Amino acid sequence: MTNTEKIVEFLHKHKEHEQTRIILSHLFFLGEITQKTATEDYGITRLAAAIWKLRHIYGIAILDEIVEVPNRYGKTSKVSRYYLPR
Repeated sequence: MTNTEKIVEFLHKHKEHEQTRIILSHLFFLGEITQKTATEDYGITRLAAAIWKLRHIYGIAILDEIVEVPNRYGKTSKVSRYYLPR
């Protein structure tokens, strides 16, 4: 089963995992996501937990990389950016 097929299956079958479905829908339709986006746009504060569940329980390939972003103090912080392979 391809990654896209796994994503579509998850979105159709697992209605009870609302936050995880929101994260997966964002990744599939809008692209990358960071914790800041998850919190500000969806009120989801445990992005890493949703990503872990999608990867390890449902077998969906999600990639990540560490990126540097400016923080509120004018310095840089490192955060994870999650995205689907294309």
